[in-house]
Amino acid sequence: MLAANRGRSVHREVVIERLWPDEDATRAGNRLSVALSTIRGVLDPERRHENDHYLMADRDSLALNLRHVNVDIETFFQEAQSGRTLIRSGARDDGLSMLRSAEACYVGEFLEDQPYADWAIGLREEARAEFMSIARILAEAETEAGDHDASARWYLRILEQDTYNEPAHLALVAAMAAAGRHGTARRLYRIYVSRMTELEVEPAPFPTPAPSRSGAERRVIGDA
Repeated sequence: MLAANRGRSVHREVVIERLWPDEDATRAGNRLSVALSTIRGVLDPERRHENDHYLMADRDSLALNLRHVNVDIETFFQEAQSGRTLIRSGARDDGLSMLRSAEACYVGEFLEDQPYADWAIGLREEARAEFMSIARILAEAETEAGDHDASARWYLRILEQDTYNEPAHLALVAAMAAAGRHGTARRLYRIYVSRMTELEVEPAPFPTPAPSRSGAERRVIGDA
């Protein structure tokens, strides 16, 4: 819950209401104190730091101190932002490498063991959207490099998160066609049509594969 709040404070009463909604106030307060002590023991088992070094708490609110606590979802967002910044600055290869590092941090949905917790939904959706954006950038980079199988793998990752993502479906079909796997491309196109039919959306025509950068370069050399 504190990780989901990304370093911002959460009121003690809000935490108690979420964790022990039917508990007597005094008993719930005691349970919260025990929980906070447990968290501090996990983060600082040898008690080397002051209480607020990792977990900040006062009479009213609680917060993780992100200067001292390494949270994987924060690392994911930071590396994603760094990758985009590098790409915009012209350091494309370094940026793509950073985005691959960020993608490796995304090992599943944020707090997937709390699927119905309202307080986790916002960050979960934000992380999912960021992951799909990263995957799209990496897929397009593989397409430009002429590695259509690698591009297809990224689009499949996107569709794992959003099975109705029309651009990803069409790009996946195009990647398979560009790789010469026409039977697979046709099968995937039928899956795409089925998904759009479920949504009562008119399917787009079978996509024409765009030439890759490497393919264009080969044609220039051949013409010469």
